[in-house]
Amino acid sequence: MDFDLNDEQKMLRESVQALLADNNTHLALTRRNDGEPGLDRDLWRALCAMGLPAILPGEEQGGLGMGLLTLAVAAELAGRYAVSAPLAEHALVVYAIASGGDDALRSRWLEPLLSGDKIATIAWGEAGGRWLPEQWTLEADDGRLGGTKTTVVYAAEADLILVGLAGGELAVVEMSAEGITVAALEPVDRTHPVATVTFADTPCRALTGGLILAKQLYNAGLVLQAADSFGAAAHALDMSVEYAKTREQFGRLIGEFQGLKFQLANMALDMEPCRALYWYAAHAWDAIPDDAERAAAIAKAHIADLAVKTARMAVECHGGIAITWEFALHIFLKRAMFNGVNLGLPGMHRGRSADLADW
Repeated sequence: MDFDLNDEQKMLRESVQALLADNNTHLALTRRNDGEPGLDRDLWRALCAMGLPAILPGEEQGGLGMGLLTLAVAAELAGRYAVSAPLAEHALVVYAIASGGDDALRSRWLEPLLSGDKIATIAWGEAGGRWLPEQWTLEADDGRLGGTKTTVVYAAEADLILVGLAGGELAVVEMSAEGITVAALEPVDRTHPVATVTFADTPCRALTGGLILAKQLYNAGLVLQAADSFGAAAHALDMSVEYAKTREQFGRLIGEFQGLKFQLANMALDMEPCRALYWYAAHAWDAIPDDAERAAAIAKAHIADLAVKTARMAVECHGGIAITWEFALHIFLKRAMFNGVNLGLPGMHRGRSADLADW
């Protein structure tokens, strides 16, 4: 049995990697992170032109129907090159509207979202670390929404927001609607600008699908975040290996020192199996629904923890240069740290995976 990507997935990976390698060099990343956090609009348009927002919906819904594994491969590259764009969130909203929206909603929003002319994000988190669909508390009364959502990425740039409601219901809100307050926060990870969004009698439009669709989207979000974390940590590891081959100390390359060799080997041993872990979780979402929820929880928990650990060890490998703002390594460490918190802490997901396995 072949456990590799198919030819289409490999071609997409090569195309996206070529684009990001040209645009998100370390110099470009440090300059961008030195300014105000926000969307890289030119790169966003280029990614949308490749069809990334269309990957999840089926062809009958106007999409490509290539599955979550294909999108996760792109998400890994987004993490590897620290892309400043809501790729995962936007793609999930596209899928939600294609799957649970009415004809009028699809007619109004699908085309501009697929092209990238309009930007969408998600609002799931609530105070007290409530991320799970069954924990959401916001209520919609007669098409009007009230309440607050936390840690909403790219809220200031979004045109449309997918909001999680009590009972696992979902609704979309146009950001131009009345009663919306966006309070930007100073992010640790400047590739993920975040805000608290408050709704006060704000018009919203419900989606069909209920808790089933909400859980499906949430699990997909966990897988995409695991892929992003893997990419960020893998890049930090690659930087460390390259640095060990070029940095000299006491007249020798530091890569010749046994202690550093062990550290780099341990980092590689930690991270390499994680690719198969998120690949399986994405495949389960696509083809093994009975195992999708647990696989997503495990991938999020394990990879998020190891990504932060690997990036921190990479900082140690680089010594004093790693703590300078002008050196790009801190960008990947902070991205891994954000991914560890967003959508729920690893410990919570470990507990969920145990419960789902009836341990």
